[in-house]
Amino acid sequence: MDVKKHVSTIGNNPKPLQSMQNKQEVKVYLSLPITGHNEMERRQVAARVAAELVCQHDDWQIINPFHIFDRLKAELLAAGIFEDPHYEDILQADLAVLETCHVACFLQGWEVSRGCQREMALCRDKGIEVIFR
Repeated sequence: MDVKKHVSTIGNNPKPLQSMQNKQEVKVYLSLPITGHNEMERRQVAARVAAELVCQHDDWQIINPFHIFDRLKAELLAAGIFEDPHYEDILQADLAVLETCHVACFLQGWEVSRGCQREMALCRDKGIEVIFR
C-alpha cells in the first residue's frame, strides 16, 4: 500500500487564526507504546496527557498518534481500501507527521516499544526536541 499519497495532509491541519493570537504554535507529537496494549486504555492515556499539556502550554498543538491512525483509516476507506492499515504503514504515517513537529513527548514505556524507538531515532536524526512524561 502506498501510504505516502494518503498521509499528505495528516498532521497539517492548522488551528484557526483566532486561536494563535500572534503566537508561534508549537507542534508536539505524543509517542507512547500502543502495540500489545489495550487500545481504549492507550487512547485514554493519550487524550489525558494531551489535555494536560495544552493546559500547561496554551501555544502547543498536540499531535496524537491515534488521530493519525483514524485519519489514515478514513482516507483509505475513502479510496476504496477496506482493510486496516498494516503496522509499518501506520508507523510510516506517524514518522511523516513527527518529522513536521517541533517537539516529541515520550510517555512511560517508550524504551520497550519498537515504534517509539524508531520515533526517537527520527528525533535524534532530525534534531527534534525530546521531552519525557
